[in-house]
Amino acid sequence: MSRVLNQTKKVYRQVMFKESILLLVISFLLSIYQLNNGLSFFFGALASFIPQVILILFVFFRGKSQQQTNKMTVLYQGEGLKFILTIVLTAIIFIYYSAIHFGFYFAGFLSFLFLNIVLPMIFFAKQRKNEFIN
Repeated sequence: MSRVLNQTKKVYRQVMFKESILLLVISFLLSIYQLNNGLSFFFGALASFIPQVILILFVFFRGKSQQQTNKMTVLYQGEGLKFILTIVLTAIIFIYYSAIHFGFYFAGFLSFLFLNIVLPMIFFAKQRKNEFIN
């Protein structure tokens, strides 16, 4: 089981790294076009990315959660934390950044929500393919 858990941690480290690079590059390119659009995209992506990172840390990188017998409870707690954190971050952004462009905000939010699902699947498939070849 520890081998599978270590492989999962490795994949999620790669996913978090790739997403953070994509977040910075896309936001920077949009900011060159227009600063407000880039910032709106950046904040939307952060409102999706930060809760996902917290969930991954809570479920996979916390020693206590790996020793518990009921892993589903930890997953549900992490998802609840992610949901609440997403709402709080979105509320904070909407309150304190009044020049927000909602189209770019939700484009960033939804695109990183999509990446949170697709990138792990791609990395796991790549990992299985490498194991099958070896």
